[in-house]
Amino acid sequence: MANENPFRASTKKVFDGIRERISNNVQRKLALAIYAELTNVTPVDTGRARSSWRLTEGFIDPSTEEGEGPFVPKPPNLPSDDGRLNKVYFITNNLPYINPLNDGHSTQAGQFFVQQAVKFATKQVKV
Repeated sequence: MANENPFRASTKKVFDGIRERISNNVQRKLALAIYAELTNVTPVDTGRARSSWRLTEGFIDPSTEEGEGPFVPKPPNLPSDDGRLNKVYFITNNLPYINPLNDGHSTQAGQFFVQQAVKFATKQVKV
C-alpha cells in the first residue's frame, strides 16, 4: 500500500465517515417509522397492546403497560442524536398475548401485522 495515492486515501476516509453517519441517520429514521407504524396498526381493545410497544437505543425495555385503561402509546425512549456511530435500536412488546395477536387472533388486524408494519415502514424511509 506504499503506492496508494494520499488524496485518494484521505477522500476514502471522509466518504467512509459520511457513509457511517448516513447509515446511522437512516437506522434512526427507520426505527422511528417502524415504531410509529406498529403503534398505529396494533389491534385495540383496551389499548394495552398498542401502548406496550417500546423503542429504545442500546438496551431492551422489558416493561409493559399495567393497570386499567385507557392506555395511550408513549413517545419512544430515545436520547437526542449525539452523532455517535454504531447505535443499536430495539423495538419490543413484552405482553404475553402480542404473538397471538400477530398470529391473527384479532379481527382488527390481519395475521402478521407486525411483519407488514415493518415492511411498510421500510418502504417509507428514504435513504
